Amino acid sequence: MHWFHTFVKYITRPFILVWIRVRFHGCENLPKKGGYIIACNHNSNMDPILLTWPIRPMVCYMGKEQLFRIPLLGWICRGVGGFPVQRGTGDTSAIDTAKAQVEKGHILGMFPEGTRHPVGEPGRPKSGVALVAKATGADVLPCAIYYTKGLHFRSCASVYYGKLIRNDELFTGEEGPRQIKQATKKFWAATLQLLEEKHGISSDRS
Repeated sequence: MHWFHTFVKYITRPFILVWIRVRFHGCENLPKKGGYIIACNHNSNMDPILLTWPIRPMVCYMGKEQLFRIPLLGWICRGVGGFPVQRGTGDTSAIDTAKAQVEKGHILGMFPEGTRHPVGEPGRPKSGVALVAKATGADVLPCAIYYTKGLHFRSCASVYYGKLIRNDELFTGEEGPRQIKQATKKFWAATLQLLEEKHGISSDRS
């Protein structure tokens, strides 16, 4: 339902712009074709919408299973390419769906922290992004979102697109869990660097 994805993206824009100001940085780093993974910190339910605005290929997101149980909201989430994941259960079906989306040439949007964190307080990344990247051979685009003075009426949201990290740059050295951990640290360090350079935010990258 690519048409529905595009429709929702543009119909929500004027309403969001009444609420907050949005600035995009690094759009020149966006690949012209899909088949890669976006990895971004997570502050707000608006993050998936804002990340998607400058991107032309379809962006598909994992979402917590509870959202998809709500009749209308669940239908909309699926219509824009979303798919459910059971948190903390090692949901292999969600990983398989994520792989399929990347292999179709879509963009997979993932929030490595697994849940929302307060603005300026990034959490620890989980291994999902690296697992999907390893399984598909997809590159990873580190991104960051920051809401100036938190998220409130007429605050400013800054969206940063970093430089694409090639798959062969992510996965070097020995195979196994250690390689996945190192790949996770590598793309997450790039995400945090975007926040550090612009807003002086640092976090434990281990």
